[in-house]
Amino acid sequence: MENDIQRGKDVQELLALLQSDKMREFRDAFPSPHELEEFANRAQFATYELAGSKILQQGERGNSFFIVMSGQLRAVDVSKPEQPKLLNYLTKGAFVGTQALLNPSGLRAATVEVVTRSKVALFDEETWHWMISRNPGLRTLFETLENSRLRQAMIDFPGRQFDEVVVIATKRHFVAFIATLPLPLTLLIGPILFFLAAELLNIDFLTVITGYLTLLAVLPFIIIALLLMTYNYFDWRNDDLIVTTKRVIHIERILFYGEQRRDAPLARVQDVTTLSDIFDLIFDSDSVRITTAGVGSIEIHHIRKADQVRQAILEQAEHAKARVAEADVTSLQRKIANQLNLAKGLPQNVMSVAEEEWTDRVDQTKTRHYNRVIDYFIPRFKEVDEINGTTIVTWRKHGYILFVNIILPTIILVTALYLSFIVGPIFPLQILLGIAILASLVWYVWVYDDWHKDLYQVTDTQIIDIEAAAFRLRRSRRDGSFDSIQNVYTTVPNLFYKLLNMGNVIIETAGTEETFTFRYVYDPTSVNKEIFNRWSLYQQRKREKARDATTKQVLDVLKEYHRLSQTTEPNS
Repeated sequence: MENDIQRGKDVQELLALLQSDKMREFRDAFPSPHELEEFANRAQFATYELAGSKILQQGERGNSFFIVMSGQLRAVDVSKPEQPKLLNYLTKGAFVGTQALLNPSGLRAATVEVVTRSKVALFDEETWHWMISRNPGLRTLFETLENSRLRQAMIDFPGRQFDEVVVIATKRHFVAFIATLPLPLTLLIGPILFFLAAELLNIDFLTVITGYLTLLAVLPFIIIALLLMTYNYFDWRNDDLIVTTKRVIHIERILFYGEQRRDAPLARVQDVTTLSDIFDLIFDSDSVRITTAGVGSIEIHHIRKADQVRQAILEQAEHAKARVAEADVTSLQRKIANQLNLAKGLPQNVMSVAEEEWTDRVDQTKTRHYNRVIDYFIPRFKEVDEINGTTIVTWRKHGYILFVNIILPTIILVTALYLSFIVGPIFPLQILLGIAILASLVWYVWVYDDWHKDLYQVTDTQIIDIEAAAFRLRRSRRDGSFDSIQNVYTTVPNLFYKLLNMGNVIIETAGTEETFTFRYVYDPTSVNKEIFNRWSLYQQRKREKARDATTKQVLDVLKEYHRLSQTTEPNS
């Protein structure tokens, strides 16, 4: 009786989901509500409590499909077990397992595992054929859905990680281009004024030379206006807003100039706001402001389908936070299971429950050193060292900065050496050339040492900015804890910097001095990534340390309970 009551509740819950807007296309494909109810009544229901439980195995024969009613599942390509690849997260309303029923091979294309506590509605192959026979258009609907998922899993972008999938990738609305038109349109006022003046003056000789005068007076304005409009068009097409299952990425590129990139982990998103100006109200676009905990705010103007973007960010942020919470629960489960010698019975995830900044995502390759003299004169722009068990990554300014500083003393040194060989033993000139050689050598070593001693460093817990004059005649050092970091982003100021792959990495911190700026570094995107990953790894370890302290308390209580239950008689 109790099972019948629970099944009735499950069927009603499934039916409500099928009738919701989330599944509108599927719902509308059924000829009548009665057949939709019959479909719901054909379901079997299952709840998966433990993360890592496998619902489908890649390569097995597929003879059923599912609808996710709650929780999160994850489809993973395990064809390369040493490097599993995330294909998608599957949440409420998602169909699972239909691809095998669509394909002639009938084999599962991915392993589907439980990420958070999930409830699914299971349908057998007989129900599949019954459903398709009622409306053959459903087959097309499922084929479209599977193709869409496949395309989504294949979307790539600079810096994409193997355990994330793009949810939305969008450009700015056309209104962003329209907003740039006032300037080029203003330039076209020049030709209009010319023709008005010609009409008002009514000078006869204009009829003779009007063609040449028109060309000289009008063409420059038109060319400049067209060039500006063309530049603004391609500059408008150049920006990206990407929402993945892990983070929000805004890449602002300025054509022929530079770019800026900001990343915000979804687990840190606090609020997403849409804002509108007069252009947005006319053209149905919005600006989006994303407020995060510890990563600052990201604002993108004139976005297409801003409400859809906002909803996707909030949904993905909720899912990401749920995965982090599940990671804490899973850790507690495993520690208790280890204590009770039950760990072998727990399922193992193909991938970690929550996205973790594993140590293989940070640079652990140590720099090869020789001796202090040789190392000093090797112009290394990046070094990775381990000192007292702490990894320290060091960057110096770009090689172009070194080149600019040493080029003049090098030219003087080479010229003086050359002249000293060709002028012969002319006593006064040899003395002057000797002074020039010595002075240029001192100058060279001075500027080289000045470049060599300016350091930007990151450790496992802090960032360090060391600015020193040559031979340490003056030295300042700023240290900042990872706890104080608010945001990390890159700027490439202009096209010249972009061609040299040189830029600035800006680390905003909470404190009296608001920012650390790593100036003129080589490959600023990789520097940004290294700092961001180490910062995320620090935050993860900090969270795990707090979680483990709580887990220890729980285990101590369990141990005490076990001891008391073995040694104490119960009250009568």
